[in-house]
Amino acid sequence: MDVELEEVSGEFDGDIGAEILEAERDAKSSGAEKGKSISKAIIDVKLEPADVNIVEAEERATGKIAQPRARHQTGKADLPLVLQTDYNIWSNSLIPDLVEWCGTQPDQLGVNGNIEFRPKLRELWMEHLGKLPHISEFVKHNGHTIARENHPAIYTYAQSQIRTYRSKLGQNALKFVGDEVKTFESIIERKKHVERLLHNDAFSYESPGMTRATSSGLFRGHLVIKTFAFHLTWALSSKLDSGHPIGALALSAAAVERALTIWKTGEERKRKSSRNNEDSFSEEWAPTVARFARALTDMKEEKWEMIYNISEAQLLAVPKGGAGPELKKLLKEALKTRQVSTPGTAMDLDDDPLVVSD
Repeated sequence: MDVELEEVSGEFDGDIGAEILEAERDAKSSGAEKGKSISKAIIDVKLEPADVNIVEAEERATGKIAQPRARHQTGKADLPLVLQTDYNIWSNSLIPDLVEWCGTQPDQLGVNGNIEFRPKLRELWMEHLGKLPHISEFVKHNGHTIARENHPAIYTYAQSQIRTYRSKLGQNALKFVGDEVKTFESIIERKKHVERLLHNDAFSYESPGMTRATSSGLFRGHLVIKTFAFHLTWALSSKLDSGHPIGALALSAAAVERALTIWKTGEERKRKSSRNNEDSFSEEWAPTVARFARALTDMKEEKWEMIYNISEAQLLAVPKGGAGPELKKLLKEALKTRQVSTPGTAMDLDDDPLVVSD
């Protein structure tokens, strides 16, 4: 079953500032050809010749001011692939490997602009798709013959999928926090609960005390663990071992803090449709992610094992939307177990692909 991450827009997508700057520098230093691979998040402003007569004719015919043509949004269909099985490999093998590697990087909100992102992606492409016999080494693009692994859609689409992964992780944190806060009936009770969780980062501890010194179980707070489990739905399907996911766990903790901050008033806010608003999971949260990442740098191996174990126990609680292949596998296994104990149960997961969409 093909598991996809398709780009979504919304309040968690305001994390592209550093990526745009990096991509712009990349384009300037490498020339126009390399600049073609810049993420679609960049808005190019350039002067192009226009046929005034055509514009005037369009305005006379419609009675409206002629509008510029919509920019092409890079999607899965733009990837230089051949068979449906190739797309399955991309979604179920290459992307989990990329998510696993990205999860080890401390700068989560700027990882798409990481200098190692493109080489890692090219490496993963060659490992999973570059040596398949039915995929030729070269491909035509914009009238030129290029090495297939250098096709700009690979880089652009992978970037959008990593942004979507972060967006869904943040949305899960909002859901888990919201579900807990709403168990308190009055606004005053909700505000007090949120204040308790935010005080001295109590939410990040398994057993929070009056102070950090009296707290224990750092990064094992149940809200952080549930959020981090989303990362594992992708990373556990990877065969890579890039190291401990310091960045992914730090991002999970920051996402929970952000969600709690949104609930500080005790009232639920309406979701805003703009990409950049006061609640966006944008670059302003980068220092928070960095602070948690620093606290994880020297974490002992046995504590990491505890985090993995209790997080894996939460995998089936992760919402299906946007989750990785590992959750799909676990859901199928759970259903098969129920079928054994209850013969005749219908298999209903094959028609339920895990797709992130608008």
